[in-house]
Amino acid sequence: MFSQDVYEWGIAVIKTVQTVKSEPLTLFMKAVSFLSDPKAYGIILPLIFLCIDEKRGMRLIMSVFFSASVNTGLKNILKVPRPYIKDPAVGLDKVHGYSTPSGHSQASAAFWPYFVYLFFRKSPDKKSALRRALNLLCAIGIPLLIGFSRVYLGVHYPSDVLLGWILGFLISCGLILFDSSIVTFISRLPRTFKILLLALITAALNALSPVDTSMSAAFFGFGTAYIFLKETGGFCAFRGTIMQKILRLCIAAALFFPLSTALKAVFPGKESEYYQLFRFVRYVFLSFFAGFIIPKLCILLKCAEPSPECKK
Repeated sequence: MFSQDVYEWGIAVIKTVQTVKSEPLTLFMKAVSFLSDPKAYGIILPLIFLCIDEKRGMRLIMSVFFSASVNTGLKNILKVPRPYIKDPAVGLDKVHGYSTPSGHSQASAAFWPYFVYLFFRKSPDKKSALRRALNLLCAIGIPLLIGFSRVYLGVHYPSDVLLGWILGFLISCGLILFDSSIVTFISRLPRTFKILLLALITAALNALSPVDTSMSAAFFGFGTAYIFLKETGGFCAFRGTIMQKILRLCIAAALFFPLSTALKAVFPGKESEYYQLFRFVRYVFLSFFAGFIIPKLCILLKCAEPSPECKK
């Protein structure tokens, strides 16, 4: 995508940034980078969806899956090796996959501005200057710092980070600008058309990323799960004691991870010609399980309530 000169310049920038490297700084940058790691979202998103606000949690989850699917598709199209493959001296960390665009940068730029909008947008005229500064720091500062950490660690070229930021901020800005319109439009559709719309978006994402359809599968599975969840009594994340909310997370972890491991073990491996098909099915099922079965089990076990009883 970029000329060789851009990559040579990128290596030079990485080396310049690393002139201040130290063991404590490297550990700090790895910690910053973890804020946009899939494992971090695996903690943050279930916490929001199951314990804070299921509606806003669902929107954030869908935005992360959509962004990740776009990112995976572009990486597999561009096939740019990591900077430390070209120059091992700059590698302060090791990660899998291609380099362009930066997934961490894109995910953080798609997530954090939308997160601030969903949870802190009310009554802007009443916000103090400190509150506005904190919101801006969260929405813009965190993605910028995460992107910088990827360059410092030598796992991305500056051009990777820039492209990731552009794509991520475009996604979050689009969601912020059209959030109410999207919710209103989808809420008026019959269930069949909602699922069909999800299927069409998933098909487009699969076309972009035929090599790895895991995130598009998760997008479809979780979206479908939420449609059925809402039409069968819903789920209220807001109400409940601290212990009930901790129990919800324990139930989710105790069921989801063993199920994921079991399905991966019994489904065909990479050597099979059906691997991609079964991987898609696996991610659809797991995301549906997370978005529908787990909330329903929490209600059944009396550690959560259906949404008609939820009065915030």
